[in-house]
Amino acid sequence: MHSAITRANAIFAFAFSCLATLTFLCAMTGSLYTATPAVSLAIKSSHVEHRQQFRFFPEKYDLGVITFDLEADLTSLFHWNTKLLYISLVAEYPSVTKDVNQVVLWDRHVFRHGEESFTLNNVRTEYAFFDYGAGLRFNKNVTVSLHWFVVPHAGLMPRMSDGHVTFGFDDYYRVG
Repeated sequence: MHSAITRANAIFAFAFSCLATLTFLCAMTGSLYTATPAVSLAIKSSHVEHRQQFRFFPEKYDLGVITFDLEADLTSLFHWNTKLLYISLVAEYPSVTKDVNQVVLWDRHVFRHGEESFTLNNVRTEYAFFDYGAGLRFNKNVTVSLHWFVVPHAGLMPRMSDGHVTFGFDDYYRVG
């Protein structure tokens, strides 16, 4: 009647259709889950330095130096469809050339193994906060916030944020 290859193909197609349907249903139920993480962010100190970004280029740019405290309880973001969280501390500020500038200052991958809630005290930024020009000095509208991406097993990867803190840099350059 039918060959073995035709029967195997029909079984494989049926199994794949069932798995695709289950994956779609898993993604839909995961997106209906609402979470309320607790985030507390505080800027401890901030100043601006006028430095070279690279050793071989003579141009000097504004370097923002920030230390911060961060307390976060992200356990509510973990459910059955969460693989991991990618969290980052992002600074957003206007400048003369651009209306919105965004710079990632610090990031971390959070897995389920007891890392869901953490406290960081007096931490310097992991990445350099350079502005190509002089957009940080005199800038009183710098907003720092914690952003996170929920990486699911199946489904969309939403970006959310909380803990917005607005501060301003000094009107002078600090040396060193």
